[in-house]
Formats: sequence, structure tokens, C-alpha cells
Amino acid sequence: MNGSTNPGPRITNNSGIGALSGDIAHGGIGVLHGDQYVNQYLLDPAASPEQVFAEGMRCLTAGMRVRARQLVEEAIGRGHRSREGYYGWVLTIVSRRSPEDLTDEDWVPLRRALNGALGTWPDAGGNGPGANGAGSGDVGGYAEAARLVDDLLTAALTAEHGAGSGGAAGADPAGDVERRIAALPEARRAEVTDHLRYVIQRVEESVISAEDSAEIDAGLAEEARRDRAARVPLFFTPDPLPLRPPAPAGRSIWPSDPSTATTLLAVAGVLLALGLVLGVAQTGALAGGTLFGVAVFVVPGALLLLRNGRAELRRRARQGRRPGWVRERRPLSPERERLRAAQGPVAQPAEALAFHAFRARLAALAAARFAEAGPANGPGPAAWQFSTAHVQAELVDELATRYWQSGQPEGLDWWLQVRARRAAAAWAEGKLPSAPRSAFEQWRWARIGVLLVALGSAVPSLVLLESAPGIAMLVLLLCAAGVLGGIGVAGRLVELALAAEEFASFGAEQREHAEWRAFLLAHRPVDEEMGRWLDLDQRALLRDVLREHRMAHRGIQFTFFVLEAAPDCVRAKVPNGPPRYARYGLKLFVLTTAGVWVCTWEIDTATSRHDGRRDFVFRFDSISSVVLQTAGAQAGATGWQTVPQEQPPAGEVLRLVLNNREDLEVRIETHHQLATAGANLGQLRDVALDASGVSAGFRVLAALATEGEEWFGLRRAQSRRTFLDEAEPGVVAGVR
Repeated sequence: MNGSTNPGPRITNNSGIGALSGDIAHGGIGVLHGDQYVNQYLLDPAASPEQVFAEGMRCLTAGMRVRARQLVEEAIGRGHRSREGYYGWVLTIVSRRSPEDLTDEDWVPLRRALNGALGTWPDAGGNGPGANGAGSGDVGGYAEAARLVDDLLTAALTAEHGAGSGGAAGADPAGDVERRIAALPEARRAEVTDHLRYVIQRVEESVISAEDSAEIDAGLAEEARRDRAARVPLFFTPDPLPLRPPAPAGRSIWPSDPSTATTLLAVAGVLLALGLVLGVAQTGALAGGTLFGVAVFVVPGALLLLRNGRAELRRRARQGRRPGWVRERRPLSPERERLRAAQGPVAQPAEALAFHAFRARLAALAAARFAEAGPANGPGPAAWQFSTAHVQAELVDELATRYWQSGQPEGLDWWLQVRARRAAAAWAEGKLPSAPRSAFEQWRWARIGVLLVALGSAVPSLVLLESAPGIAMLVLLLCAAGVLGGIGVAGRLVELALAAEEFASFGAEQREHAEWRAFLLAHRPVDEEMGRWLDLDQRALLRDVLREHRMAHRGIQFTFFVLEAAPDCVRAKVPNGPPRYARYGLKLFVLTTAGVWVCTWEIDTATSRHDGRRDFVFRFDSISSVVLQTAGAQAGATGWQTVPQEQPPAGEVLRLVLNNREDLEVRIETHHQLATAGANLGQLRDVALDASGVSAGFRVLAALATEGEEWFGLRRAQSRRTFLDEAEPGVVAGVR
């Protein structure tokens, strides 16, 4: 066993199949899914208003409220005016927000949306509605759900001033709300309880309802946990690259048929032997000395070629399959490698730089997967890496040559895992090929072997040069034809064998690819599920905090979460979707009448487990300033766009500065690992800000920093005036 303490690259426990750390890359891995495997949030420019609306509701399910609102408003503007459309607009405005989180820019369109949902709409058969917008025109229960939303918002805004006009504000508001929710169709009931949860909590004066608590418990049940733990890692697993067959053996003067080439190799050997026998026989009395001279050179040369020749020919064949601008005709000696490293990188074509970057990344991935697959009772980690270095090098070179223009190297991770397991099985069976010498050593000794054979073949010609120059020339031609032809044909045979190996491996690769693709399609969670699991974690953590600290609802003014990536985690996203993290940091802000509680976790997405919680409490007057540090931007025709940067930016930060100098920071996703060429970074940033909770958090914290606790009362008064169209005394104009 090897006693090295360096295990090399490794697979982290939290994300299984997809998350690599160690000697991979600073900042983890970015996985950008294509629509071949996760077809979401991709909208055809020619999509109908109905399709745009459906896409908006899917975005809402995934937690992208701002994007959902944009799409729903676009659909309504393009003609999707229906009770369902306006009701969907309502949900995109109020989804999972408390009344304090709604601004005047929200209340005004919210009233319009509610009026639209409660208006007069015929049903599909042209029948008019019943009284108050219900009846035959309310197929699906949209009007009744909208009326309940209206009453809930009214009750929440007027709670401090007595019962409002809505039905939810009676003598028993909690019971009335429960009865009206229960009377809704199942789909509307699920939407109202999900998207209006914070409004309902305000009306019922309960932090976590019994139904909400039961839903959390069901989501955290053992069977649900097992299913989530098995499927979440697949979301962070890169999509497999489309298969590319290996290139056939290149064109050559030598035959492409192995049997014909083998025959020619035998002919070359016969010519060499014939030349040597003829030459030695013609030397007469000098035959013994000539034979000894031939043996002195040819025998050690042949032994060197037997030891190094095939490996060198295989290296040359492998290099011949590379693009011309990255072929290494001659391996560098250790001295020249050190000199090149000291001189720094040399200028190379852009294609060469891309190829080498792809290959280097692939080599790091292969090292991690082979380390993971090391035999349990085999050599130590360092010894296993050394024993399989040549297998990894050939595998990486083969895959890099075929796939460097196909996409990201992480898309070959599935095949690296298969090959790593095969190598471990071969080691267990004693069939793992031994490591050859270094490329430079085998090249040098193979070249010496060729020179020795060539010199030995020339000995008879040198002896006969004066006495029989014609025979000497014939012998020389026969030996030269044998040596050169043998080298050429042997190289061709090795090239054909290498191509045959790759095609045989490609057949297995096709089967494994099909199986892996089918497995991903069947088991990988869609982005909406990732959003629901994140929401479930947040609700469960909020419940734990409120129960542990015994916080009463009357003392809580506002709560919100802020999400950020954990250090070196794996990122993944679908096109136009929010970034998801294999491990994420979560901060819960609970704003009470006495001050602010901030609870911090680092959570494993697959298992929903965390390593503990850090609580931090401060008063409102402790807030010195709130800073949102953004990236450089430029004004554009369609809004502000992030300025492209050659290096990954240091990152945007939401910073809460306190008087005691214990600042709180939340880093915002930069997308430098997730954006494709030509991506709209401004739109990606907006989606990330929305999903992370930073936008709402910054607005509320900034208001508290400038106006203190009184802001809550001012905000509610302003909301009542805007939404209910009533003038409240003492309202300060311009409240955010």
C-alpha cells in the first residue's frame, strides 16, 4: 500500500455523480443544460399568446416571479385576455410576497389584474357569467379565487384598523379563510395556499398553518428524501455530448487491409534477411567477422525495438490522428520541458489553445473519476493514479481529438466513469496493461534501435564495397527495403489496430450513451422541481427557527430569505433559468418589533441537510448602511447590460453594514461559469437576483436603514391608500 497522504482529485459526498472538487477548477463546475435533455424556458419567437402565458406560469412554478410576470403581461398585451390570464397576472405579482414587499408599482397593476379576473367573461360556449362574475363564466374557479385573493389582501392591509370589507375579515377570519379555500377547485386551492401563503399568515395571525406544516412534513418524509437524494445529483450532471465516431485510419501508401499489411511486413522481413544472408555469404573468408559485426548491431537494436518500438509507433499513430497544429513529432526531453516551462507559454493558434484547454480539463476530470473508481483493496490513491496514468493519457487524448469542438468536456464525464470502472475491473483481473516508459524515453530508445539495425544491415555492404561493389549495392538495397518497408508497414499496422480499437470502443460507447441518456431523461428532475425543493427547504427552516425561538406572529413584521452559492459548489441551470447550486448558503432575515434576527445555513441540495445554524441579532438602529455593489454596466437600447469582462468578475455583493462592524454579505451569481457565448448577461443577472431574493431584501433593508421601524407602518398605510383607493391621514408621500 502506498503511504501518500495526498488523495488527489476527489468526488464530494454532497452531489455524487455531478460535483467534482479538488484539482478541478477554482469555484467548482458550471453545468449548462441544453434543451435536448431539459427543454424549459425556451420560447419560440413565433409563440402564440397562449404559449407565452403557459411559459410564464411555468416560470412562476420554478420561483422566477419577475420573469413570469413579464411573460404573462406580454401574453395579455398580445391578446390573451381572459379570466385565467388576468388571474395568472395576479399570481405573478403577489406570489410568495407579504404585503410589505409590494410597492406602488405592484398595487396599481394588481388592482387592474383583479378587476380583469372579476370582470364579465363568457365561457367557451359563449354563455355569459353569473352574478358577480361567477357562475357559468367561471369555469375553473378563477373568479372565485381572484375574489378570495382580493379579500385576503384587503384583510391583511386593514388588520390594524378593524375588519375590512372582504369576506375574510369577519369575526372568525381564520375559519372563514379556511372554508373559502376548501371550497375552491383543487388547482386553485393549491395556487392560493402556495402563492398567498404570507398574506394568509397575516390574516390568520399564525406563522405556520397546520396545512403548511403537514405539507412540509410530507416533503421531508423518508421516502421523499430518498427520491430527492437520488435525483438531485442528476441535475448537476452535465448533459452527455452528442456522439462523434472516431476518424478512420488516414490515407497512406501502405495498404488499409490488415492482412495485406501483415503480408507486406513479412515480405519486408524476408528482404532484410535475404540481404543479410547474401551479404554474409559473399564475404567468403570474412564471413565470420561480418556475421559478428552484424550481430553486434542488429541484436541489441532488435531488442530495443521489441521493447520500445510498438509503444513509439502507437504514440506516433495517436499524434497522427490529432489536428496538424497540435501534433508532437518528437517528445520533449525533461530538460526541454523545464526550459519551456521557465520561458512561459508560447504563441499558438486559437484552435490549439482551445484544444489544449479542453484536453487539460478532460485530464482533470479523468483523474478525479479514476481516483473515485480505485479498487478498495488495491494500491493507495497516489499509486493507483501512477498505475493508470498511461490509461488516462490515452483515453484523454482519444476523446480530446474527437470531441474538442463538440462542447464542454464535462459532457464526457459519464464515459470517463465507465472507463474508470473498467480499469479497476481490469486491475482486479490482472489485465491492466503496465505503464510504458515516458514518451521521450521510448522515442529515444526506439530511434537508437532503428539506427543499430540500420548499421548492422550496412556491415556486409561495407565489407563488399571494394571487392564486389555491385553485390554490395544489391545487399544494401535489399536491407534498406527491408528496414524502411518494415518500419512503414509496422507503423501502418499499429495505426489500423488503433483505429480498430477506437471503433470497437465506440460500439460500447454508443450502447452506454443510449442507456445513460435514457436514464437521465427518466430520472433527472426538471427545474420546477428544483425550485419546489428549494422552497420546501426555506419553509422548513423558517418553521424550525420560529418554533425554537417561540416567535409569535404578532411580533413578526417581515421575513425573507437570501440565497447564494456555497464556496466551490457545482452550479447548474437550464436555458433562461435561474442558477441552481449543489450546495448553497441561505440567510433568513426575520424582522420583528424588537429587531432583526439573521439565521445562516449552508445546505446540501440533495439531502437538504446542513452543518448547523448561525444566529445573529441586532436592533434596527444598528444598521449603518446597506450596499449593493454591482458589476460594470453600459446603457443599451433594451436596458442595462453587464459589460463583458475577460476575467471572471470579483462578484456583485449585497452588504449590510452594522455599527458593531460585524457586516453581513451575500454574493450574487456572476454567471461566468454558466453563460454561453452571446448570452444576455443582463437578463441572466435579473433572473439570478429574483431567484436569490436579493432585490426584495435590498429594498427592505435600505428602507429600514433610512427610516427605521416606522417604515412598516408607513408602507402599509401607503399600500392601503393605493390598493383600496382611500386617503389615510398621516401618510407620507414618496414612501418606497
